[in-house]
Amino acid sequence: MKTIDHGNCHREVQLGAGSVHVFANDEVFATFGQRVFEMAEHNLRIPRNVYFSYTPDAHVGIGTCIGTTAVWNMHDGFVSPSIVGSDIGCGMRVHLTPLHRDELKDKQLKRELIQAIETYVPTTERGQTSYTDISLEEVVMNGLPAAFLAEPAGEPGGVSRSLTHVEKHTFAFDHAALAHIPAKSWQRAWGQLGTLGGGNHFIEIQSLEIAEDNREIAQEWGLFDGQVVIMIHSGSRAWGAMLGRDYTKSFKEAMFKWGIENPEPSLVYAPIDTEEGKRYLNLMYSALNYAVVNRHLIGYAVERAFRDVLGKDFSTPVLYDLMHNYALQEYHRNTPMLVHRKGATKALPAGHFQNPKAYKDVDQIIDSVVGAKLATVVAKCKPLVAIKGV
Repeated sequence: MKTIDHGNCHREVQLGAGSVHVFANDEVFATFGQRVFEMAEHNLRIPRNVYFSYTPDAHVGIGTCIGTTAVWNMHDGFVSPSIVGSDIGCGMRVHLTPLHRDELKDKQLKRELIQAIETYVPTTERGQTSYTDISLEEVVMNGLPAAFLAEPAGEPGGVSRSLTHVEKHTFAFDHAALAHIPAKSWQRAWGQLGTLGGGNHFIEIQSLEIAEDNREIAQEWGLFDGQVVIMIHSGSRAWGAMLGRDYTKSFKEAMFKWGIENPEPSLVYAPIDTEEGKRYLNLMYSALNYAVVNRHLIGYAVERAFRDVLGKDFSTPVLYDLMHNYALQEYHRNTPMLVHRKGATKALPAGHFQNPKAYKDVDQIIDSVVGAKLATVVAKCKPLVAIKGV
């Protein structure tokens, strides 16, 4: 295993099947175990890989490491449900509040907020949606605009002003692919809209400490020292889980039929232009629509809970919403590429044309599976209250 140091915490590790680019400082790189590179080797056996990289927090997952970015050309490349992950569209969302952490010192107040949030947001796997009037078909076909049906016109609050702060709010696809979804899956996924789910999903009330060098940017974004913010981590729930499960099985069957083997038993993949590849991509985009809507509805419910406790005019505007499990077409050097990200996000530099207007002047807000860093603007996010799904 040969390593090339490109500087600036960027190493290229050359393996038998290709290279993995690792972005980590010396101390973090030294913690990477051999299994992480074994999984990279197995992933790189997927033909015609264009680019493969790890984030600093890359760690062993199912089929591929969490913290992976993997790229293939759209014309002759591959798509992998294993690299996307089972919780399609999972991501982080942050809402701002006008509160200072000193205003939430009272334990009784915290209890009231937790009770109010859990009234509106089911936190158990069997919890049922509060949004019974929303059409699931509208959600999976059209994404975030469908969620605004849940918000009464003229109701105070800051959730609806979110489109400009969401990385992408609608994912287009061939709706004919929805004919392949079983009826029971429609019913179960509809019942989970606006619910948190289990695993590492959470709603957390945090306070911020602003990095000294970025106070001007923080002020532009409406951030201040000690500010209370709300972080939400959730994804596409039963809709994405069903697709991940069913298409892992169908891809395995297709690989067996084609005579394709890989040392990693949980790693499945197919050419983009096959029937399996096209159908998975279309339905994966429907799961991305579901995930964005799900986080939005959770955010709206949390805002309602804060208003119940702190007053009807309480507002929680959206700072950002960003996914970390997906595969999307992107253009690089004028060539369409399918970019897989599993537990990873874009990290665009200041001034990049794809950055939302609000963040043009700074590096893109990034997140990780275990927390979030608001670029370099926030030095620390301290948890005050945490609600976990079970």
